[in-house]
Amino acid sequence: MRSELENVDKIINWIYENWISKEFFLENGFGICLIIGNTIVSWSLSENVFNDECEIGIETDDRFRRKGYGTITVSQAVNYCKSRGIKVVAWHCRNNNMGSYKIVEKLNFKKILTYSTYHAWFNSFDNYLVNGQYYLSETKDYKKSGQFYQKAFDMKEINAISVINSKIFSEIDNIKWCYYNAACSWALAGKSELAFTNLEKAVEEGWKNVKMLETDERLFSLRGNGKWNSLLTKITC
Repeated sequence: MRSELENVDKIINWIYENWISKEFFLENGFGICLIIGNTIVSWSLSENVFNDECEIGIETDDRFRRKGYGTITVSQAVNYCKSRGIKVVAWHCRNNNMGSYKIVEKLNFKKILTYSTYHAWFNSFDNYLVNGQYYLSETKDYKKSGQFYQKAFDMKEINAISVINSKIFSEIDNIKWCYYNAACSWALAGKSELAFTNLEKAVEEGWKNVKMLETDERLFSLRGNGKWNSLLTKITC
């Protein structure tokens, strides 16, 4: 693989995300790249191969999208599959990924199944944090969001192994935001005491964005509480 090409690192990352090793991919998988100058502008790689069936994916550099490069690359990948004797070429596509939808429509892929996907993190601490954010911002189940955040904070209190091995958590960078988001969840759930408890912890961890606190609509229900001005004073001191 030509290491001097731009985006080769992204392709290698893709390989490691879908295959047990680069060597195993080179032995059993395949990929097609479209190169312009010194840049790999689009690439379609096999995500799995079994007998005469495979699944492929596509990625195009943001700077080169809407130029037909993705369609060209996938078309060549499909042709390669045929030359290799692969009879079934499959494709997974999220319902909000219109770019991928347009590509597969142009190449006459047939939609055969629609199903729900579920995401979970093997690290339980990370899973609690992600679910806290998900139920806050996506489903608007604010009580459930707050409960997930609290489960994560309980693990942090005992320095559980999942906290130590976290892939997404940084004590310095984002603990204050975790507490802040939890406060928003509890405020929206009508639990003002829990909201203030988490806001105070956010401040203790270095959160000092007074403007955001004053303008965040998720916290408007707390303004009539006597603790509100005390918290603002504490931040500005």
